[in-house]
Amino acid sequence: MMNLTCAILHADQQVSEQLEVFIAKTPFLSLCGKYSNPIEALKGYYDNKVHLYFVGIGQEEMEGINGMEITCLLNPGVFKYQGKIWLLLRVAERPIQKEGIISFPIYNEKGKIEVVSFLKNDPDLDASDPRVIGYKGKNYLTTMSYLRLVSSTDGIHFKDEPEFPPIFGKGELEAFGIEDCRVATTEDGFYLTFTEVSSVAVGVGLIHTNDWKNYTRHGMIFPPHNKDCALFEQKIGDKYFALHRPSSPELGGNYIWLAESPDRLHW
Repeated sequence: MMNLTCAILHADQQVSEQLEVFIAKTPFLSLCGKYSNPIEALKGYYDNKVHLYFVGIGQEEMEGINGMEITCLLNPGVFKYQGKIWLLLRVAERPIQKEGIISFPIYNEKGKIEVVSFLKNDPDLDASDPRVIGYKGKNYLTTMSYLRLVSSTDGIHFKDEPEFPPIFGKGELEAFGIEDCRVATTEDGFYLTFTEVSSVAVGVGLIHTNDWKNYTRHGMIFPPHNKDCALFEQKIGDKYFALHRPSSPELGGNYIWLAESPDRLHW
């Protein structure tokens, strides 16, 4: 089983202690640091090669999808809006697990969340990776991710914002959820680039909003296998630019590429 190095970034000491207990009980997590200051946490990231941060808001302060539990909050996009600092969190959830059974969520063909379950002793089941389940030649994620807004007046203490709806996966290419959003603040609104995950492939999706309540979806703008896209917030000359990360054996590994576009849709 893969071991993940993690750290806690939280100003509430009680919440930090609760998270520390949770991490100690989780066999594939290894705690390397606790921080209340984001600058110190950033230094720790480079010193300890942190894979995962528990950051900013206690999970007990957030309500998840009915029948599911929040397993972690991670990889947020950051922006300013209405005089506050905002994070667009990736929220990973899964069904509450039962003894002897491993369960995980997907979106079905009707766009509804469906729970798939396998017996842990099934010989066709490969659950050696805490993030991915293999079954009869198909791979699934152990959690489903969506995007959720929290805000802060000081950049340290964040609160949930129920009046701003979460952003969920939609359609076949997002059947396993959406992840790891970057937010570009531009003259004509906010552009969200995020990872679309499904059994088909992993690619980069694009959403536009002006008010964080109404969204225009533009579909996949970088084809599989692609992720970790960040749009430049201003043009260079007469073109838009973005950084993105193709990832495949054919390319020899993971690299950051630079792309250009006339309209932010065609790259």
